[in-house]
Amino acid sequence: MHRIILVDDEPWVLVGLERLINWNDLGFEIAASCESSRAAWECILKNPPSAVIADIRMPGLSGLELLKRVREAELPTEVVLISAFADFSYAQEALRNGAFEYLLKPVRQEQLTACMVKLHERLTQTQSTRKREETAQTQEILLSSRTVEEAFSRLTGSTPAAGEWEAAVVTSAVFPGETSGALPGTRESLRVPLSGEFALILCVPEDDGTALYEAMLRSGGTENTDESFGMCAEKRGKASPEKMIWHARMARISAKFIGKKGLKCSTDTKGYAEEKAFFTALDYQQGTLLERHMKQLRQAVLDGTLMLDRLTPLLWRMDRRLQQTQGKPSLFHVPLNRYTDLVQNDPDCSALFDRLEAAILFSPESAALKAVMEEINCHYMQARTLVDLAGEFGVSQAGLSQMIRKQTGKTYSELIQERRLEKACELLTYSDETVAAIAEMTGYSDPFYFSKQFKRAFGMSPNAYRKEKCD
Repeated sequence: MHRIILVDDEPWVLVGLERLINWNDLGFEIAASCESSRAAWECILKNPPSAVIADIRMPGLSGLELLKRVREAELPTEVVLISAFADFSYAQEALRNGAFEYLLKPVRQEQLTACMVKLHERLTQTQSTRKREETAQTQEILLSSRTVEEAFSRLTGSTPAAGEWEAAVVTSAVFPGETSGALPGTRESLRVPLSGEFALILCVPEDDGTALYEAMLRSGGTENTDESFGMCAEKRGKASPEKMIWHARMARISAKFIGKKGLKCSTDTKGYAEEKAFFTALDYQQGTLLERHMKQLRQAVLDGTLMLDRLTPLLWRMDRRLQQTQGKPSLFHVPLNRYTDLVQNDPDCSALFDRLEAAILFSPESAALKAVMEEINCHYMQARTLVDLAGEFGVSQAGLSQMIRKQTGKTYSELIQERRLEKACELLTYSDETVAAIAEMTGYSDPFYFSKQFKRAFGMSPNAYRKEKCD
């Protein structure tokens, strides 16, 4: 809402202007109504409005002289002049001195409305341009300063006391909106806009910024609670503002990627410590080691210790290695040139790792085990023998049997019987079939043998089980 001041030495004219149009609907609020240009000038100096509408002819200080003062003071205020005299010389002088518009009395409703619509467009455009210029200037200062202390001094014109910097942690937090109120634990605080974001450069009296980080998590950190923030904390003089803001921004993007409110990092964040061992395990298809590495990678990302800028090149190399050594198609729809490509390809962290694990941990043995379990689930009444399954996958019967026991803790025949009895429980509970019929339906030719196996597994006869479930 743009603030506007109305000025006329005739009180009834002021009242008429106030009531002539709906100012709020046009994006304006009347900050003051003044009966003299001198009173208006005091209001303007105290808190410059977006615009002024003033009569040209007034005693003491005319509207034209008020316009000249506004321009000489270089205030960001547009001026609309009105007059009862259709004198071209007035209009010329008004426009020459930078008046936005010149209106004749009596001002009509449609005339004033059209003027305010144009004025609102001008003010909005000017405001946007000024904001972009200020942001660009701020960004230039931040990126060209060698230290945070230098940036702080250039932006504020003052330097915090030396003692405060000595034991302080300099923290840069990047977030999408302005914070409300003072952040706890800070001695010096500076909020600066950066292209759609705000950056904080803070001097805090602690070792690693943890208290400030936790306070931001509790307070939401930003006005938009759906957004994430990132924080980078370093000891005094260790990193430049540019480097800290980069890491804070990376922490913010990583936090959003894993579904957290915020992340805190330092400028010396590293990649995956066991990267060499991971690729060795990948080359030689060491299943157990690969499974451990994938769990570690997932946890490092979820904990915020492995940021997206470090994860992306690792996944790119992994994808290339799988294509070259195993002839697999690429796991990603777009080339992973930057971390933004990873977010574009896989915005859901959990879904990404589920897909990676499915591709990386695949082996002939795991495919054979999957086929065995499908055989048991679908054909438990007359399942194929282990010899037939082993031949289908080109492995020995002993090797397949050993793999099944290792993965499930049970033998092939035990898994079949477990599935049969599981189905028998369903039929006893939800069908009216006899015990003999259920025995046949689940692959047991002898009802007495079925009852014996059922009692051994569940500690009661099939009839007793049905009675307990149905009563």
